[in-house]
Formats: sequence, structure tokens, C-alpha cells
Amino acid sequence: QWIIHGLGLALIALIMGGNLYLDHRRIEHNEKALLLLQTRTVQKVLDQNLTALDAVLQDLGTHAFKDGVPVDINPRLSILATALSGVRTLTVVDAGGIIRASNRPELIGRDASHRDYFPALKNSSDPDMLHVSPPFRTSLGTFTITLGRRISDPGGAFAGLVNAALDPHAFEPLLSSVLYAPDMRASLLHADGTVFLMLPGHDAAGGGNPARPVSLSDRRRTSVLASGALVDTADDGGERRMLAARAIHPPGLSLSAPLVVGVSRDEQAVFADWRTAALLQVGLDLGVVLSSSLLLMGFQKRQRANEREIARAAKALA
Repeated sequence: QWIIHGLGLALIALIMGGNLYLDHRRIEHNEKALLLLQTRTVQKVLDQNLTALDAVLQDLGTHAFKDGVPVDINPRLSILATALSGVRTLTVVDAGGIIRASNRPELIGRDASHRDYFPALKNSSDPDMLHVSPPFRTSLGTFTITLGRRISDPGGAFAGLVNAALDPHAFEPLLSSVLYAPDMRASLLHADGTVFLMLPGHDAAGGGNPARPVSLSDRRRTSVLASGALVDTADDGGERRMLAARAIHPPGLSLSAPLVVGVSRDEQAVFADWRTAALLQVGLDLGVVLSSSLLLMGFQKRQRANEREIARAAKALA
């Protein structure tokens, strides 16, 4: 009886454990797929923005100089900077590194040759390259990423560049729109790992720069850049997080370095309801084990008493 009882309880526990395991896998798969979908949403929007911005920069480059002389396009730059999503500043730089036109008059005449983007575009052999700089602090004290295109003269020599500086705060609504739970984080970073914007709890414009945004280690960032997308689970500051990341590299654009968007969730929060259900089922299972064992013990005790009564009766009859 106890063997049959034990086998029955083991079968119940096996079925219950299998269901819990399958539920855990289903929740994990669905959550990772949803996180990956959120990164896809950000990617589509940024792909469109970068493609439109590249077209504007290319057009500005053809009208910035006439016979080697800078053209006054400051009013046009002011209009475009207002119309373009996420763009804070537009500048035109000549071959010597001097800013010749900008929607911000205080920048005109300043030397930009010390910025990393200047030698990168000057020495580039790709005339169609859209240079994406790592985040840095500008001379105006603002935090930005610049996207620049080379301007070439009719002979193909370097004649200057046209640059667009991005405003991190302009991308906050986009990243906020993919946060559907309070434990989530979303970040936008350069391919070198430098954070441009992270929500919530991180102000890149304030100078913050966590080394491992949303668990995007060097190995995972390399994997994202190689494959285009990544979904994983990893430790992040002592907590386990589900992470989805995707490279922002619009088709048809020759980017010097892509941007990366990452979205993550706290694993504890993801499985909170599952743990509650699991504890309830384990409690019910223990209740079944205890109650059935007590019933079997009581049944066997009564059975032994009956057997003794029958034995005494048989002895008395004999």
C-alpha cells in the first residue's frame, strides 16, 4: 500500500513539476520575444530618422560652398534644426576646421579641428560615410553625439564637412514608449559602449556613463554588432536581468559605427506571478502528501485492529 501510495504521489509531483517547468519556459520565451520586439520598434524609428538626416546632410554639403567660398545658409540651418527630430545643432566646417555656418551664431568662427570627427572625415576614403561620433561634451557644455558627412571639391579633395549634433533628451519619449513595466530599463549607446541615454535613473546629459548599461558587456555588444540582435539573461549589479539589444544600422547608409538600443527587465519581477503559483502548488502538494499519508496510516491502523479482532474471534471459536 505504501509503495502504491508513494508512486501515486511521485506521479502527481512529476506532473506538477513538469507543468511548472513548461510555464517557466513559456514566460521566459514570451518575455524575451516582447523585449526584442520593443528594440525593433526603436530601431524602425531611428532608421527613418537617420536616413532622413543623412539625406539632409548630403544636400547641405552640396550647397555649403560655392567655388570654395562659404555660402550664407544660416537661416536654412535654423529652420532645419527645428524641423529635424532630435537635432540640436547643425554646423558647416571648412577644410581648416573652422565653423563657417551654424544655426547657433555663437559657434561660427570656432575651431573644430580638435574634435575626433574632423580627422575621421578628412582622412576617410569613403565619400558616402556618415560618421557617428562617440558621445562627448561640446564647447557649449551639452552632451551629444554628432553625425557628419564629408564635403568634397570637384576634384574629390576634402573641402570641409557638415555636422548634426543630437539632443539626448529628444529621444526620451521614444525610449519611454517601450517601457511597459516599472522594473524595465532602456538605453541608447554608441557601438564603443558609451551610453548616450538610459531610462530610467540615468542622465547621460548630466555626465553619467555606467560601464555596463543593461548588462551589455563587451562580449554581448560584439555579438549584437555581428548578428544585428541579441536576447539573453545576465547578472547586472547583483540582479538577474533579461536583455534584448539591437544594432541601429539603416540599410543603404554607410555608418562609421552603429548605435545600439538595449531593453531589459528584472528577472525577479518577470517570474513573480509564476513563483506565487509555484508556491501555491507546492503547498497543495504537501497538503495532499500529508493528508493522504495520515488517511493511509489511519486505514492501516484500523485494518490491523480488525485483523486482531478476527484472529481472536477465530481462536475463541476454535
